[in-house]
Amino acid sequence: MTTALTLTQQAQALQTDLKENLEQFFQQLPDVEFITNMNASLVKQSETIVVFRREGGEITVNDATAYKQADAQVKALKSVNEQFSEIIDPYVDKAFKLHRALTAIRKSYTQDAQTVITRLNSEMTAFYQESERLKREIAEREAEEARKREQERLLAEAAALADQGDKKASEEVLEEAVNVQAPAVVIQKTAPQVEGESYRSVWKFEILDKTLLKPEFLIPDEKAIGAVVKSMHLGALTLLGKQGAVKVWEDKTRVVR
Repeated sequence: MTTALTLTQQAQALQTDLKENLEQFFQQLPDVEFITNMNASLVKQSETIVVFRREGGEITVNDATAYKQADAQVKALKSVNEQFSEIIDPYVDKAFKLHRALTAIRKSYTQDAQTVITRLNSEMTAFYQESERLKREIAEREAEEARKREQERLLAEAAALADQGDKKASEEVLEEAVNVQAPAVVIQKTAPQVEGESYRSVWKFEILDKTLLKPEFLIPDEKAIGAVVKSMHLGALTLLGKQGAVKVWEDKTRVVR
């Protein structure tokens, strides 16, 4: 317990210090201070540039001069970001390789135990479900037997009333006998109880016939629709369905090289 606690404390301390230590390390590297200051300056300058703005459905800014300023600013910001990426990317790659190495070590230590945990949990769940099934089967059978006994009692009572000449009362009891319901089934847990154990119900489904589903549950294949639109553009409208089923439009994204 002491060792585990110590390792946990060490991991927490490492996580807390890592970001600060890394920031201090990168601040000491050549050119990082210059790049950081340049980045902050460009971001500050960019706050004054507004190329296009629409408010309340009306265009309030539409500035061609600002468009050229924004283009220059975007290129400058990209250049600064690329310079910093050139510095940090080798460290990112090494950290990624370290992460893969650590996860591989973790897997080598835990995979055998995890395999056993998965198997035992699966068997215990199967045991629990079978116990519940058998208990429900017995309870449902007992409930049906109780229903039949009550129905037979009512039929006998109806016959007795009929013999006595009380036709109306006999018909009422007979109707009650026809509609008698089985008592509610109450399942008592039979599986062993262990400390900290609980079972969570997850309801699942299997579609047997899509044609019988309501329309609102027929989800369109948006990935397939997107592929058709990407290939056919506006021509996709005639392939995807009836008029009004799909709206297709062109949305441009600015690319700077």
